[in-house]
Amino acid sequence: MTYLIRSATLTYYPEIARAVGLDPGKMLLKAKLSPGCLDRPDMRVPVINVRRLLELSAKESGVEEFGLRMADKGMLPNLGPLALIVREQPTVGEALKALARYLHVHHEGMQLWIERHKAVVTLTLTHRGGLPPSPRQSLDLALGSLHRVIQSLAGGSWRPLEVHLTYAPPRNRKYYSDFFGCPVLFQSESNSLLIS
Repeated sequence: MTYLIRSATLTYYPEIARAVGLDPGKMLLKAKLSPGCLDRPDMRVPVINVRRLLELSAKESGVEEFGLRMADKGMLPNLGPLALIVREQPTVGEALKALARYLHVHHEGMQLWIERHKAVVTLTLTHRGGLPPSPRQSLDLALGSLHRVIQSLAGGSWRPLEVHLTYAPPRNRKYYSDFFGCPVLFQSESNSLLIS
C-alpha cells in the first residue's frame, strides 16, 4: 500500500534547502516529487518520496539536523483542515486526542499514541502497518512538528520533560537540546515526547 501525506509538509522546504546550499527544484526531482506540489498544499504525495527528499537533502548538504530545521518552520496551520479541529478543542489534552484521532487526514502512514502514567503523558509516533520504519530526517520532522504544534497551543515557553529518539546521537546534540529545550535521549525504544 502507498501511504500519502499532504504536500503542505513541504511548505518551507525551498527556504530550508536554499539556506543550506541546495537547489530545491533539483532535489524534488531527485526524490521523484513534482515541484508543482509546492503550490498545492492539499496535494497528496507518497510518504516514501518525502522521506527520500529529506534524507537526500541532509546527505547532500551535510546538515544532519535538516528535518528539525524543517519542523522549526512548521506550525499548526501546516496541518490544514486538521488544524481547525485541533485548534477548536477546549484544552491542550483534548487537542492532542483530536490530533491522534485524525492524524491520518494529514499523514496516512503515521499514528500518534497517547499514554498517561500519573503526572506524565507520553506521546509516541509510530507507523501504520506495511510502512518501513522512518529514517532519521522524517522522525525529526514529525516529532519536531508535534513539538511546535503543542507550543502553538500551550504557548511559546512550553517545553517537554524529555524527548526520546530511536537512532544514534548526531554530531551536534546541542541543536537538538536547544530545539526541544529539554534533555534528548538517543537510542531509545520509541520516538516520543514526555510531557507534564
